[in-house]
Amino acid sequence: MNISHILCLTALLCFGTCQTKAKNQIGLESVSVLTPDSIPSIVHLEDTVLMESSGLAFSQYHNGILYTHEDSKCENKITVFDLQGKTKARIWLKGVENRDWEDIAVIAHPSGSSYIYLADIGDNAQKYAEVYLYRFEEPKQLEIDMEVEVERISFQYPSGPLNAETLFFDPIDNGLWIVSKEKENCGLYRLPFDITSVAADTLLLAEKMGTLPLERVTAGDISRDGRFVMLRTKPGIYLWERKAKESLPMLMSQQPTLIKHRPEHQSEGIAIAPDGSGFVTSTEIQKKSGLKPYISIYRW
Repeated sequence: MNISHILCLTALLCFGTCQTKAKNQIGLESVSVLTPDSIPSIVHLEDTVLMESSGLAFSQYHNGILYTHEDSKCENKITVFDLQGKTKARIWLKGVENRDWEDIAVIAHPSGSSYIYLADIGDNAQKYAEVYLYRFEEPKQLEIDMEVEVERISFQYPSGPLNAETLFFDPIDNGLWIVSKEKENCGLYRLPFDITSVAADTLLLAEKMGTLPLERVTAGDISRDGRFVMLRTKPGIYLWERKAKESLPMLMSQQPTLIKHRPEHQSEGIAIAPDGSGFVTSTEIQKKSGLKPYISIYRW
């Protein structure tokens, strides 16, 4: 059963467990709770030193392949692995520091190419006047260790430095979106260019497009057709279904559905499966936990 089928059932059933009303922890009104078909599959990663997986994204070119990275002060590399946890490649970003990498997006370009956008947007102390996106073409061939040249896109927020951990691409408006990570009422921002334009080596001013009644948003993703939007927070995972081509601010001003999920050590990455059959989450483990790095695979 795919995600659209399960959502249709959710709308039709009045007394099913998926329609249980639940008061969440973030000040929204009661929301519907959606339960995946089964408990998630837990897959341990072959790369046991990957202790602080932060962002997560599926490949456009390689079926069943995901990209992840670590955050603040870790190595300047992206780790590539499959759904069995086996490492397929490590992509080193030439001449780039991992100041605080927090999310990643893989985006199909209208030309037929695919680009990886890596978001260096973490700022716990809110001290950075500029934050960065690093962009490079997705490799069509993967090697265990490879190095890439990157373009840097710099931007600022209209009200000054902010901490953020969420980047996603909207295929409906060709825009890159950021969600800030406040303790409450996180901001929704759009970068003022689309992926068909050239924006490297320029300084952009992000536009604030709205405020979400969410706390501590740590990751987000949009399905490849733009129909479904997911945000991950410390308290939970939230899902919106888009009608026609409504704007993201309009869509996300509506009541989301709360996704029932397995608690993890620390809420971090999320990625919707390319075929809409489910989603994958990642977590920071950290050495003190004694756990091995893993992902959770949910199927509808």
